[in-house]
Amino acid sequence: MGQLSSSPPDDSATENPPINRRRHGLVRSFYFAFVGLGYFFGGGWQAVAVLTALGGSLLVSYTRARGESVGVLCKVGIMQRAERMLLLGFPSILDPWISSAIHRDTGTIVSWAVAVIAVGAVWTSVHRTIWISKALTGKP
Repeated sequence: MGQLSSSPPDDSATENPPINRRRHGLVRSFYFAFVGLGYFFGGGWQAVAVLTALGGSLLVSYTRARGESVGVLCKVGIMQRAERMLLLGFPSILDPWISSAIHRDTGTIVSWAVAVIAVGAVWTSVHRTIWISKALTGKP
């Protein structure tokens, strides 16, 4: 049985549905790109970086949503969605040319970018968790 709640509905219910669908489709394609990269690298530190980046990216969104659910608007952090998408997109496009110019295997630049995303996403999720905790307790 569903629960009755006195809280207002979330903002996604009042957004423009076509725009909301496009945004969610773009986010899904971002996560599928991580799965594809994990398959491409197959093992080693690159696969660990891909899984950490994917998990960290999910945690960044989750911590923001959880903060908003308790009344704390949380947009802090260095690796939000736009930054992650740009940091994955541009290296993915430019990797063949840059890798050959520096005499490295194809995928080198993308693997470095994914490692940066992994560290930044985990850092952002931890930073948001601490920030939300301090906001709820009233500490600066």
